[in-house]
Amino acid sequence: MTHEALVNAAAATHAAILVAAVAAYYKFGDRTDVIAKSLQGTEDSVRELRRRIAGELAERLKADLAQSSTVSTLVVEPTVESYIERPTDIFAGERYRDSVRGFVEANMNRMVDCRSLVSLRDTWMRWGRRMSWLILSLVGYEALVAGGLAFVDRMAVFAFPDGVIRWAAAPTTVGVVIIFVHWVFMLRFHDRITDIRLRYADLSD
Repeated sequence: MTHEALVNAAAATHAAILVAAVAAYYKFGDRTDVIAKSLQGTEDSVRELRRRIAGELAERLKADLAQSSTVSTLVVEPTVESYIERPTDIFAGERYRDSVRGFVEANMNRMVDCRSLVSLRDTWMRWGRRMSWLILSLVGYEALVAGGLAFVDRMAVFAFPDGVIRWAAAPTTVGVVIIFVHWVFMLRFHDRITDIRLRYADLSD
């Protein structure tokens, strides 16, 4: 392959990847409307799930917190002995501990799902941010390489060695592979988020 043919092929390839990278950043960048809406929906589910858990806990403890039982306490003064009635400490009682334990046992799956939803959301956001910066870096690199080949080598300003032109594809390949891995993991995390949200689809009703 002649130097001119190699330059033309490399420039066309990097230009095509540049266009694809720009489109990918527009679609998968963490500041796009698609991801923002998904995060908002997940955040709404987390808030509603927490509200339901707190509401059910309050309902379970309502009877305990409303009780007004008292206990007699002996008060000794220098001249007289007497008894006064003081309210019992419900938080130290067996009934209160049983109520909390019963609530936890009955709602364990819901609390685990709430924690998992928060963890998956945060992990998905981190991977999304990294992928956005990776795609943006790929856009910059492809613009630099394609521009250099088109406007420097083709215009006979400077002839890049053939080996350099071939090796310029290596960072592109590595970048595309890493971005693809991030995309796969993001899809996996999003699927798990969706599974949890579907289990509580009635929360928004």
